[in-house]
Amino acid sequence: MSGNKIGVKTLDLSGDFDSIEKQLYTIAKEFFGDVVDTHFYLNARGCAGVGVRNGNLGFMLLAGSKISQKEPSATCPEHIHRLREEYFDKIQNGVLMENVLFHSASAAASFLMMTNINGNIAWKTKEGTSLGEYRRKY
Repeated sequence: MSGNKIGVKTLDLSGDFDSIEKQLYTIAKEFFGDVVDTHFYLNARGCAGVGVRNGNLGFMLLAGSKISQKEPSATCPEHIHRLREEYFDKIQNGVLMENVLFHSASAAASFLMMTNINGNIAWKTKEGTSLGEYRRKY
């Protein structure tokens, strides 16, 4: 339609979360290609986050990530404060309960840590490769 790919898919919501997640991933992969790759980790300022690049869509912070409970740093951007308010209902006891897609790895890192941070430096693979280095290689 008008040069855009439009489609209709069904989703069986009667199964457990894992089966629903697999269905959603299959649908996303069909439309956007392989949208999820290597996991990246961020452990600083009282947080323990896990995220993935999400194709050209951004950077997804995964459910189960521990959000920093420290006071925002003086350099924390105002839009990060607003994001914390917007996603307040997705955080329980300092843990993110749902995957959240951010426009960039830096936004996801800043959201986790409540400070201004470069996601290309902060996020690392298990082997210690920064997201920036990983992007240059792949």
